[in-house]
Amino acid sequence: MKKKWVAIFLLMIFILSCIVTKGMAEHTFSVVLNGEKLNFDVLPIQAHDDILIPLRSVLESMGGQVAWHRGGRVTATIEGNSVEFVVGERIAIKNGLQFVLSHSPSLIDSRVLVPSSLFSQAFNAEVDSNLQIKQVHILYNNDNTSKAKELVLHYLQLLERASTENISEQKWRDVFSESALTSIRGSQMEKHYTSYIISYPRVLSWRYRTASSHFRTILVTASYQLDFPHHPTNPGLNIWRKEVYEIIQEKDKWVIDSIREERRHHSDLPRYVLNPEETTALERNWQRNNYYTKEEILELNRTLIEPAFRLIYASHNFDGPVETMPHEQQVEYYQKKSLFLPEVINSSGWNSFLEITAHYDLFFQVLQSVSTENTVQLSLVADLFAQASFVPAFFDIELKKVNNTWRISKISNVSAFSSSYHLKIDDPDKFEMLATLYNFWRVRAKWFGVNESFVAP
Repeated sequence: MKKKWVAIFLLMIFILSCIVTKGMAEHTFSVVLNGEKLNFDVLPIQAHDDILIPLRSVLESMGGQVAWHRGGRVTATIEGNSVEFVVGERIAIKNGLQFVLSHSPSLIDSRVLVPSSLFSQAFNAEVDSNLQIKQVHILYNNDNTSKAKELVLHYLQLLERASTENISEQKWRDVFSESALTSIRGSQMEKHYTSYIISYPRVLSWRYRTASSHFRTILVTASYQLDFPHHPTNPGLNIWRKEVYEIIQEKDKWVIDSIREERRHHSDLPRYVLNPEETTALERNWQRNNYYTKEEILELNRTLIEPAFRLIYASHNFDGPVETMPHEQQVEYYQKKSLFLPEVINSSGWNSFLEITAHYDLFFQVLQSVSTENTVQLSLVADLFAQASFVPAFFDIELKKVNNTWRISKISNVSAFSSSYHLKIDDPDKFEMLATLYNFWRVRAKWFGVNESFVAP
């Protein structure tokens, strides 16, 4: 009799487990990558209005890599894009720039689960998370996006050829949609610029316009440089363009339907690759003169120096008297001002810095550094016309550790120029120094969202 009840009990357990398993399966989220369903050993889960999905399984299926570090820090990379975060924290860093995740990553059964929106934020994928049908659709670098990227690069090649030869109307028709042929500069380009060179064309990102079941529009963001070696008033002028191309399907082929200029930047600074001897000499000079690494100095500039100088300058020149500012802005101003020692605020260097003329918020880059454990001396260059024309200003600063906190202890040697072209005329030695260090330092990386290093490996 006992055996009979044991058998009945085991049968009931089996039936209940089947019911529970079936119920769990009905509530399981699935992930579809480029039309194929992925399998996981740890299942996705819902977190508020997003879905957490296994990072490694999805990213490796996309062709990327994931690295786990001590302390719960994770680095994920694919096609030049790198994102770093800490499990349990919502702040992430993509290619050196910070952004906020919709939900903090979680560690479940030794697997890192991240919000599905991370794949669009960090890796330019098109993500459609549907909580009703419990599915995540991810499109990444499939055949259509590859065709769209190739089309943009082909268009830029045609532009380069248009400066030296006539491009047939048919070749433009192969690139543009019917409506774009009458509205987009293409074959007309050579009428405006007779002697330019296009260089460094590159695709920065791509995405589908809508997250529907029928993808018919792809947005491709690209950048390139226009060089004007024989410009009549500004020889050596170069212009960086960053543009968004709308790619559509027309008559069974992908064509450019519109082009939107997103950013432009003029500069007279030459771009070139430093030879190995120059690169080695600059590296050795840094190591010889510095207690801190380049990365540590750049982080100090990013987190302390640039925010402090930018806010102080803007508050004095753009925002009016501090007393009339909103309370929150006043608090931030005095917090940043407290980073400067009193003797700096009363110095001629402080006044000279505030008196330079800038058209927009300033951007600061480190040119040179000499440091000990408790003192850092920096030469900085500020762009007085950020995102339009490169207008340089130079000054030196000193930082000291006071009670284990960095404080700005000196501002000196402030000088400003109306353009880098005039810098070349007025102070050729400083121009050459700036050009060399510019090509060593990747000065504009964050403005264009891409590593623009031209330093020889």
